[in-house]
Formats: sequence, C-alpha cells, structure tokens
Amino acid sequence: MGLPTASPGGSSSVRPLNFQKPARSLTLLTLLVTVLCFVVIGGLGYWVVYPQVSAAHHWKQAKKDLKNNDLASAKRHLEYCSQVWPTDGEVHFLMARTCRRLSQFDRARAHLQLAAKQGWVIQQIKLENLLIKAQNVYLPETTKQLQELLKEGHQDDTFIFEALIIGCLETNNFFQANRWVTIWIEQHPDDWLARYWRGMILESAGEYELAVNEYQQALEMNPLGAGLHLRLAEMLARPNPTEEAMQHYEAALAADSNNTAALLGLARCQHSLGTKQATRATLDRLIELDPQNVPAYCLYGQVEQEEDQQEKALEWLQKAHALDPNHLVTNKNLSLVFNRLNRFEEAKEAERRSQELEKQLARLEEINRELLERPQDVGLRSEAGKILYTRGEYDKAFRWLVSAYLIDPQDKPTKEAMKKCLERMGNGELVERYKKMFEDESSAR
Repeated sequence: MGLPTASPGGSSSVRPLNFQKPARSLTLLTLLVTVLCFVVIGGLGYWVVYPQVSAAHHWKQAKKDLKNNDLASAKRHLEYCSQVWPTDGEVHFLMARTCRRLSQFDRARAHLQLAAKQGWVIQQIKLENLLIKAQNVYLPETTKQLQELLKEGHQDDTFIFEALIIGCLETNNFFQANRWVTIWIEQHPDDWLARYWRGMILESAGEYELAVNEYQQALEMNPLGAGLHLRLAEMLARPNPTEEAMQHYEAALAADSNNTAALLGLARCQHSLGTKQATRATLDRLIELDPQNVPAYCLYGQVEQEEDQQEKALEWLQKAHALDPNHLVTNKNLSLVFNRLNRFEEAKEAERRSQELEKQLARLEEINRELLERPQDVGLRSEAGKILYTRGEYDKAFRWLVSAYLIDPQDKPTKEAMKKCLERMGNGELVERYKKMFEDESSAR
C-alpha cells in the first residue's frame, strides 16, 4: 500500500509526522547541564584543588619562616598544612619540632605521636623527645646522650646545640651554655642563629655591650632574622632609650605590628624623646593587646605624673601595683605621687619597698657576674633562688635552685627551698619528677 495522499480539499487522512523537538526545551536543558557542570567543577576546585594549592603555599612559607627563625609565624602556616594533609608524617614532625622550640612541649609530643603513626623516621622522633627533655626537665643523662650524638657528627647538630643552650639557660648555667655555642660557631661560622644565641647568653649573664656585638653580627648575616631587631633595641636602650634603639623597635614592629615587647620599647623611647602624644597612642595600642602589661600602666602613670595629673597617675600606678607588687619602677613612682598628694605614710611605705626591691635586683645582678668566675658555686645559686622566691617569682626561683641541686644533690637548704617552690608552681611535669625524687630519698633513709 502506498503512502497517504492529500485529498482535493487539502486535508489528509493521516497527519504528517513531526520529528523536530521544541527549540525552547533544548536551549533550557543545555543551559541547566552547563550550569550544573560549572557548579560541580567549581565545587571540586573549592573543596579539593584550592586547599591543596593553598597548603603548598603555606608549606613554602613555613620553610621560609623557619630559615629566619620566625617560629610563631611558621607554626601558623604548619597548622594549616596539618589540617589539609593530616596523614603527612613530615608535616606533623616539623610541627612538633617548631612547638618544641617554642617550649610548647605538650603540643610537640602530640604531633610527634601523629608523625610516628604516619610512619615518620623513628630516629628523628626519638631525637625530638630527647631535645624536649634537654630543654624542659633538666636531666643530666639526657645531656650525655646528646653529647654522644654531637661527637658522631649528627646531621641535626644545630638543633641539638640550640636545645642544650636553652636547657643551660633554664638553669642559669651560662658557662656551659657558652661552651656549647662556642663549638656551634666553630663548626658553623656562617650560622647567624649561633650568634643570636651567644647574644642571648651574654645578655642573660648581664654582659650587655658584648651582647650588642653578637646581635649586630647576626643581623649582618641575616637582616631578616626574627628577634634580632628587638634584642638589639633592648640592649641599646639600656640604661636609657635612644634614637638608635627606637629605629630597631620600629623595625621589629614592621615585621610584627602586634609585638608587645617592641611596642613597650617604642613607647619608652617616645617618652624619653618627649613625644607624649605618640607615647600615649603607643601605650593605648599596647594595653589593648595586653591588658595585663604592668610596665605599660607604670609608664602611663609617669606620663600623667609629669603633666601634674597626680590623681590620674595614681590610678595607673595602682593598676600596675595590683598586677605586680614587686615592680621596682612602680613602687618608686608611687612614692613620688603619694608625697605630692600629701599621703606621706603611704609614700614612706612605697619608698621602703622600692629600696628593698632595688637591693634584691642589685644582688641578683652581682650573683650573675660572680657566677661567671665561680659557675659551680652552690651557695650563690641557692641565694638567687631564695631571693626570687621572696619576690613571688617561683618559676625563676626554681631554675636557680635546680641548678644548685644538679651541682650538689645533697645540699639540704637547696632541697628544702625546691620543695617550697614546687608547692607553688603549676608545672605538673616538674612537680612529678622532683617530688618523686625527694620521696625516693626519704624512703631510702
């Protein structure tokens, strides 16, 4: 049978088939598919590709910061990397090492466990655990193990030197710390960080002019070295702030605008140069960042005092005194303000207290100098610990007492003072270690 034909009137018994889809429907479907593809691709880019690219940038920046010893910044970058790459053993290991160098030992241990779980090199993990002990727990046997590694020419010798130096400074063993840094410089004469640590040792021992020379050499070796401008500024500002010191404070703030120590130093320089408006602005910024900053309140009190605003000065000084009754400059200024307000009994008491504090600080500086000649003198170390204990500075007192104990574990006055300090301290690791030691000695008798 043939195909149907049209009738003479133009109609057909069968309507012709229409194989063409509506153009509007096709366009809408194409648009929806295209949009969906872009959404999927965009989502993959945001949730998968972008974090990887960003983590790679943070990793590169962390390495750069570590080269310049900017540990706080490096830690922030590594934290991001550890979130994006949670199964990367190297990331966790580097995070652990950075936390340990920042004396954040609990976090360091946690990341070492994660690094071990991800199969990181067990020898490096063991070394980091030794370095934590060298910095924090004052174990002579740990020093011996690290010394053997140095004799073998360990590839991480600079990290070992640094941890040993920090441990020595924690126990005020300047002589031994200087021995380690001298070997470090001999083996790595171009390492700016070794010069930085020698400066820190000299500064701790009260040799400020010599410390300046070391910091300046370190800055010449690495102008981007973290902390160098601040340390140099602090030394140049002793005893009185200078324009040169202010330039270094400003350089430190250019690298970190929230550096509270640099802000305080800058405010002191501004005050010394007579720019009181700038001093106030800097102090306002500092107090906003650190509401517990005693020297900031004290300096604000001095500014008000110089402008004959004695009541306002008293308010600032009393805030400082409430936070730290042993702050020498606060007590001195309180004496002056009380006298000007005719509150003579209070002025007399503040003056008495300031004289007492001045004698204590002068004696501590004398002990530091005497120990350079007699580093094994138990009596000097124990005396420093007891002075700091009376000032309520229990952590510092304990370091001095431990240094005496390590020289002579049988010295009874030192051990008694250590027990008192332990009762006042919140360092659980030290409490457990030394309490157990004392308990063992008691049971042995």
